[in-house]
Amino acid sequence: TGSASGVRMRIEFVAIDLNGNGDSSGVEEGFFKVYTGTAAGTLRADWPVTANASTVTQCGDWHPVVPAGPGKFFPASVHSTTWFRNLMVVGGMTAAQATSEQGASLATIMGRTGARCFLAGAPQLVAVERTAALGFGASAIEKGGDDTTFTVTGANGVWSRFIVTPNATVQARRPWDAQYLYPLHRTINTAAKGVVHVTGTVGVSGVLSGKVTLYSTNTIVVLDDLRYANDPGKGVCQDIMGLLAAVDIAVADNAINTPQNVASSGTTYRVMDDTKDFYVHGVMMALNTSFTVENYALGPSNATNCEGAVNGRGCLYLTGGLIQAARGPVGLLSGRGYIKRYSYDRCAIINPPPYFPTTGRFTDNRYYELDPVGFNPTALYKAITPDK
Repeated sequence: TGSASGVRMRIEFVAIDLNGNGDSSGVEEGFFKVYTGTAAGTLRADWPVTANASTVTQCGDWHPVVPAGPGKFFPASVHSTTWFRNLMVVGGMTAAQATSEQGASLATIMGRTGARCFLAGAPQLVAVERTAALGFGASAIEKGGDDTTFTVTGANGVWSRFIVTPNATVQARRPWDAQYLYPLHRTINTAAKGVVHVTGTVGVSGVLSGKVTLYSTNTIVVLDDLRYANDPGKGVCQDIMGLLAAVDIAVADNAINTPQNVASSGTTYRVMDDTKDFYVHGVMMALNTSFTVENYALGPSNATNCEGAVNGRGCLYLTGGLIQAARGPVGLLSGRGYIKRYSYDRCAIINPPPYFPTTGRFTDNRYYELDPVGFNPTALYKAITPDK
């Protein structure tokens, strides 16, 4: 029941191409998974207080393990091991190159194209999730991670199983985690009603295919991007997410969302997500206070940009709706935090999230955020009423 910094459970929405048509936007193709972490910091993928190549376990880079093969993910903390060096040789490096990679600094590792961080339980973290103490052998541990290297019970937590005998199509498409996928659609899960209820604070991320309302009796923490399988800009109104929190809804300040200093001396900030910006699709309601950004006044002020404007964490693209008791801050004029880029999703009116509180009526409106420096009311009113 704690704040965003202490969240110990997360829900990851997953969209799966069940019918093999090349996308995962069908009405039956939405699922979610539930993960309970052993510690809040690892569940959130927080950046270590003392960060170096040996202490960073949830961030790293990609390397092939067969010549010219696809990249596998290796956390920074395993680069110094002998087995990692040997895999680099098998993957096509010379002995000298592999030795150099074995001794690479954190700045070198995280400075590579595609370097990124993952939440606890992610299959890419196989080399640190699996341990001998949990019964795993060397061949199961000493490997690079990808989407299929799923670990049910790992060093950082455990995934919750939905069913022992999953749907045959789901099993065929996702044999590694089929038992742990909760279907959102009634054709696969007859008990589905479109609502997920959590007692306590919960983290959320992923790709939603379908319609769902997530309710928390405390705070909802958006740990990573939360998007629809169908781009809301298309106006198809097939996917809709309702986030309803009894307290707050907060964007996490973690290594995924906030650029971090990877240099051992000086300052070298790196964006360690697949995009530099943050995306949230959904209608959010914070009953007690607000939608906000954790530690919005801290961190870098010039590590990235939002549509060309230099700032700390990029743009916050919110597509949906926002209902809150008090306006929550997401950034500062100094550049720290995010720059808002909000847009209303009209699908919320004609196709609201299941059981989401509605009034049955609405009024179109507009608002403008203005810099008071040099504010000219005449110019403003001419801009918004061009016929005057």
